[in-house]
Amino acid sequence: MPTTENIALAISSVPSRPREQTEMCEHKGIGHPDSLCDGAVEAAARALCRAYLEAYGAVQHFNLDKALLIGGMSAPRLGGGKCCAQCD
Repeated sequence: MPTTENIALAISSVPSRPREQTEMCEHKGIGHPDSLCDGAVEAAARALCRAYLEAYGAVQHFNLDKALLIGGMSAPRLGGGKCCAQCD
């Protein structure tokens, strides 16, 4: 666990040299596709656990850790509509 004694922050406009120790991190906010997928998978896992508990009294083994978010367009309309360009 890092402590305040061994954390260093440096902001530079030039690339680091190969021998310098460098660490990079990425922050994904609330609306980021990875965050949306993580939330959907977490909700599905919780629902599956509840269903297992109700049906079997114990949570069974499952693998639910992958998600794919695909963007698209739709044209909803009362009584019909189009879900994508291929559905003309």
